[in-house]
Amino acid sequence: MKKTLLFLAVILFTTTSYSQNELEKAAEKSKTETPETNTKQPETDEPEWVGQAIYLNDGKITELESQKAYSKVNASASVFIIGVGKATAKYMAKGNKSTVRIKSNNNLSFIVNAGSNSMNPNSVFKIVKLLTKKKNKRYYIGSSTGTFTGSKTGDLELVTFRAKEYGESSYQIEIPNIADGEYALIVNGSMDWNLFGIE
Repeated sequence: MKKTLLFLAVILFTTTSYSQNELEKAAEKSKTETPETNTKQPETDEPEWVGQAIYLNDGKITELESQKAYSKVNASASVFIIGVGKATAKYMAKGNKSTVRIKSNNNLSFIVNAGSNSMNPNSVFKIVKLLTKKKNKRYYIGSSTGTFTGSKTGDLELVTFRAKEYGESSYQIEIPNIADGEYALIVNGSMDWNLFGIE
């Protein structure tokens, strides 16, 4: 009887130890297999509204000038008189200088809320160097049509940029180098322009 009890005690001890070891191993395995959650948040909040843009400089935020642009068609007098001549469509903003002035820098950085950051940024954004007029206007030529020259889209001076996803619905746009002048950052072809000047 004593031998039987001793035998059962040994079996019980061995089983308990084995189960405890297996539980510990399972717990360790589950720790190593659980993927780490990426809790890193953007250092700067995304702009509040779709189409809104901010400039980042050493942790400081500057909201770009926002203005509703408008279009205007200039046509030669002959177009109205005899139907022959040239017409030019311009897209314009008021004022020949932006209220937002940025010092020339080789690495400008902007955060722009595009409503989503799942699309190719080259199809979402256009950064255009604007022409200026003495009549307090900034503009670019969208297209021109001539009786003998045909139609053509404007010869835009587009700025090269790099872009990456930022937050949930924005992009971070970086411009490696840019010349002095007046610029419009246009989102999805909207007439609500983000304007800035480089000096």
